[in-house]
Amino acid sequence: MEEEDRTKSDLVVRKTTNEPLISQGPVGRQAWNGRTATVFGATGFLGRYVVSKLAREGTKVIVPYRGLKEHTRHLIPQGDLGMVTQIECDLRIPRQLEEAMIHSDLVINLAGRNYETKNFTLEKVHIQGAMDIATTAQELGVARFIHVSRLGADASSPSEILSCKAKGEHMVRECYPDATIVRPAAMYGLGIFAVERESQCCAYPQANIATCGPVVGYSAVPLHQPSRG
Repeated sequence: MEEEDRTKSDLVVRKTTNEPLISQGPVGRQAWNGRTATVFGATGFLGRYVVSKLAREGTKVIVPYRGLKEHTRHLIPQGDLGMVTQIECDLRIPRQLEEAMIHSDLVINLAGRNYETKNFTLEKVHIQGAMDIATTAQELGVARFIHVSRLGADASSPSEILSCKAKGEHMVRECYPDATIVRPAAMYGLGIFAVERESQCCAYPQANIATCGPVVGYSAVPLHQPSRG
């Protein structure tokens, strides 16, 4: 009897211990596929969809948060009981970064913002924060690191955001050479205040039209809905 060829999906080996990741329980949301992922920036627009996708496939998801724990509670039902875990974490505290990633095989960095606060400048979030996360992931032997940047990132760009994003990418490559860097374009959908306001105006035409405005991009160019054609 000929031995059947195995596929890559049949067996996945944990990088840190060289032990195989074995699925437990039924297939899908109620099972654990053996993987654990840490998602930084999970409370953002893209983060909630990433957490939902991972949890639905049976991945244990660790959600680092800073501030109030209630800001992440809407992510708990995305997975089965105990599959989505909240953990307090500040990008400026190395010990908390290590605690958030020590059991993970996958780390996804979605942390970012378009404005500065009294605690975090653009450089601290997009450059220093990305570097610290990538460095910790490399030191802990995390099997895969995904860094989400931004389309148009360029160190010489007059835009401070795009410039910081590009410099952050460079630091990630220096600290974690095998990192996967993703550059998405502008995204919109349910979960963004302006889009939800537009949908309410369409659902309730009797609403005051003065409260409804166009959805605009960062360069004041209107964002059009993607064509299906």
